[in-house]
Amino acid sequence: MPQDSQKSRELFEVAAEKGNSASMVNLGFFYERGKGVQQDYMKAVNYYRVGGEKGNTGGLYNLAGNSL
Repeated sequence: MPQDSQKSRELFEVAAEKGNSASMVNLGFFYERGKGVQQDYMKAVNYYRVGGEKGNTGGLYNLAGNSL
């Protein structure tokens, strides 16, 4: 099955708006890599940070492990 980054991003945005921290971290990854969106490091950092603050350590890990 082919991947649809645009649709995935849309679904992650809906879940993130409802407070889902994993979706926030996934959106951070999409913005960091430019998957289905224009690459935007500031948005990536924000999604990682907020996801991390909501308890998803993956967001904090991505912040610490990258040179964003």
